Amino acid sequence: MQQRNSSFTVEIFQQEVLDYLSESLMLKEKHGSEESKNLLVNSLLRPPSISTIRVNTYHYKKDIVVDRKCGEAVLRGADVFAPGILGISKNCHSGSEIAILCDISSQTKKGFRFEKTIEEMIQIDENTKYQNFIYVGNGILKMDRTSIFQANVKGIGLEVTQPFYETCSLNEISQTYYNEFFAQNICSMVVAHLLDPKKGEKILDMCACPGGKTTHISNLMENEGELICCDRQKGKVDLLKKLSEKLGYSVMKPTVLDGTKATRRVNTDSSENQKSKKRKTNEEQVFLEENYFDRVLVDAPCSGLGQRPTLSFKEFSLDSLKKTAEYQRKILAEAFKVLKPGGILVFSTCTISPMENEENVLWMLENFHSKIELLTPNMTAFASEGLSSIISDSSIRSKVLRFDPVTTPETIGFFACKFKKLSN
Repeated sequence: MQQRNSSFTVEIFQQEVLDYLSESLMLKEKHGSEESKNLLVNSLLRPPSISTIRVNTYHYKKDIVVDRKCGEAVLRGADVFAPGILGISKNCHSGSEIAILCDISSQTKKGFRFEKTIEEMIQIDENTKYQNFIYVGNGILKMDRTSIFQANVKGIGLEVTQPFYETCSLNEISQTYYNEFFAQNICSMVVAHLLDPKKGEKILDMCACPGGKTTHISNLMENEGELICCDRQKGKVDLLKKLSEKLGYSVMKPTVLDGTKATRRVNTDSSENQKSKKRKTNEEQVFLEENYFDRVLVDAPCSGLGQRPTLSFKEFSLDSLKKTAEYQRKILAEAFKVLKPGGILVFSTCTISPMENEENVLWMLENFHSKIELLTPNMTAFASEGLSSIISDSSIRSKVLRFDPVTTPETIGFFACKFKKLSN
């Protein structure tokens, strides 16, 4: 891809996190300090290569500016919804063909009119040595300026006709054939096959929302058995209920549950009725029985440092990564309790952080010792083994799946492994 603007000059990590990842992923050792950081950042700025077709360059003089989250969505193939539009060039109207710029530095005020040219706006800042704005594609305005900047505006404000990375759009297929197709990353598909659910089994998905892996499990169970799918937020559980009804998966039992307190009594009402929680009876509460489930999936809440394309992870520090890993361990400990001896536990994340991946595997093996066994995965897809910088034992390292966007450009950054509970 030799066309101009085929990469961005942006700062997406705090320096301490970038240094940590570069060293622990052994990129620094292989490529040198600066080159290793460039490789990591550039890999996360791109979509998975298996879905990328080509790169376009801008050729319009007018532009709109969108916020960072909206810019990331455009890079993944989405149109621009009106709330994500921050500013528009002068003399733009519905039907105008314009370039799309993304404000990385969050300096644009809503409704701003731009005087600078596109070339001026995407220049590298002399002070920071990074771009404040990047070009993400071209499109056609679907609303006029007045409508876009109205309060509570909804709907598509701009149709993206030429994204920077053109990917295969599955929106129409997903909406038209929703009961036959479900769009999912390759590594996410691997997870349900690792779990290997059987018809009639009792299965727990501890962190189920938005439901992609849950519905895959339901399909592999042939919609027979018991599948408890949980989330701590009632609103997300309501979405799981709608999804199960839409796809016809009666096996799914969406449940409000805090995974860190799965075997303790917890309140299932997250509405305004919290004020009367002291009067609630045990019948209005839910908890999980120990040694009950045949299989448990912990697709844990994580930092998401494997999601791509992503334009900033600067909200994460080393301390926050550590706290996230500790939170995951609380869920894993509860998962072990509710799993029956001989049962299967699959752990997965969408991050490249070793704290949340390999280090948690070592924690499980040390914490449960002879009570648990790390199994050889029955499916690997594009995965490589774990990091030798974290797991020195090759017999352990070879049994975990690491999807690294630097060495595995076909996928997002991801991690998965499979345990068997031997005893209590």
